[in-house]
Amino acid sequence: MSDRSLESRHFNIVKKYYMAGGDLFFQVENSLFKVHRYFFERESPKFQEMLSRPPPTGQSSYGSLNNPVVLDATSEEFQQLLWVFYNPVYSYEEAKLEDWGCILSLACRFKFPEVKKLAVRNLEKFNLDLVDQLSLYQECNADEDLLIPLYAQLCARDQTLSLIETHKLGYETAVMVFQAREHLRSPADRGKSPLPDNLEEGEVEDTIRDLMKDLFSGNPNDNPTLNMEPKSRNIRRIQRPLPPPAPTSETPTDEMDGLHRMETITEVSTVRTGRTNSLSSEITNSKRRPQSPNGVKSSGQTLKKSQLTYKNQNQQRQRRKSIRNTLMGFITPRDDLRPTKEEVQ
Repeated sequence: MSDRSLESRHFNIVKKYYMAGGDLFFQVENSLFKVHRYFFERESPKFQEMLSRPPPTGQSSYGSLNNPVVLDATSEEFQQLLWVFYNPVYSYEEAKLEDWGCILSLACRFKFPEVKKLAVRNLEKFNLDLVDQLSLYQECNADEDLLIPLYAQLCARDQTLSLIETHKLGYETAVMVFQAREHLRSPADRGKSPLPDNLEEGEVEDTIRDLMKDLFSGNPNDNPTLNMEPKSRNIRRIQRPLPPPAPTSETPTDEMDGLHRMETITEVSTVRTGRTNSLSSEITNSKRRPQSPNGVKSSGQTLKKSQLTYKNQNQQRQRRKSIRNTLMGFITPRDDLRPTKEEVQ
């Protein structure tokens, strides 16, 4: 078949890689390439075996114009691979990160070991993060000999995977990494890591709630790194006020508000936040009973028990409730509230 007959087969000839002295034809998508067999037989054991096969009876040799090598790749990807062999400037500095990723992918797929090493050397110049490097190699379908050392570094480091790193690697890979870390850190019983004996009740739920708060809120990117250090539990103690004593014949109604009332509320906030929101307030409100000028109680200051009506009792209860609610509003814990010594005393 002549080159003119290629037009009838609707092939696009890639002029840049349709070499005059080429002796190996490739069909990639709808494009036709004509390159030198020498590079492929020298660099790839896979192509050495493919091109050495005898053609079937009555067919042209493999890689000829009538029987081109058909590759499962895109025309742009194959041109990136050919650029390694036919680079006219003898320099690879112009290639970008995506170009070397594509070259690495084809080098691993078609077994070009030296080209794979070349791609890895140039990818290392970009100083990629460990997880980004793993993610790129996964996308390129890199060989195990490239992936396993990187997985080993990821499992051996002190920090566990963050949520963002988990998204980059994919959940299947992340689960494998977590299982490997668990396996390596429980040598006594491989694959099992029992909880410590001194773990406080409820600390597991508190830890999970703290670590997964961003997942519950629907924004996993707000927590790029999970802190797995154990944390102390919350302590919240509320001491409710005692009810006031019932009025007696010797206790006037006006004196009920003058009884000493003490409400103490102590809250010790969690140590996780690094803040101490504690307020201890003892509020004593007292009203002195009116006395006569000579210091002797007047007869009008004494209220008989029989004169205490239900309406007055209800008013007293409502007044005490209002005072209590007001006090609770004043002592609501705030980050910027720090009681002074005089207030505590």
